[in-house]
Amino acid sequence: MHESVQVYGLLRKLSWAGSWAYAHQHGLQTINFVLSNMYGQDDTFDEERSHALGALLMKFIEAKKSGAPEVIVWGTGKPVREWLFVDDGAEAQLASLSAAEGR
Repeated sequence: MHESVQVYGLLRKLSWAGSWAYAHQHGLQTINFVLSNMYGQDDTFDEERSHALGALLMKFIEAKKSGAPEVIVWGTGKPVREWLFVDDGAEAQLASLSAAEGR
C-alpha cells in the first residue's frame, strides 16, 4: 500500500476484517465495496471547493484558453492517486450486487 493512502487503506482493511469476523461468528454475508476517488459530470470544478482532479482539470482548461505556457500543479508529484469515472463505479456496484444475489 502506498504511504499516501495508508490511513485510508487501513480503515478499509478494518472494515473488511469486521465483515470477516461477522461472517465467521454469525454467518452474515457482506460485500466490502471500496471505490477509488471518483469524478463525473456533476463534479465541482472550483479550485477552492473541488477535489484534486476537478481542480487540475480546470487549471489545464484555463491555461489552454488563456494560452498560458505552463500550469503550476501543487505538491511534489510523489503522491499516487487513482480516479474512477462515477458511471463506471455505479456499474461496478450494480454488478457486484447482481453477483451477490447469485451466491
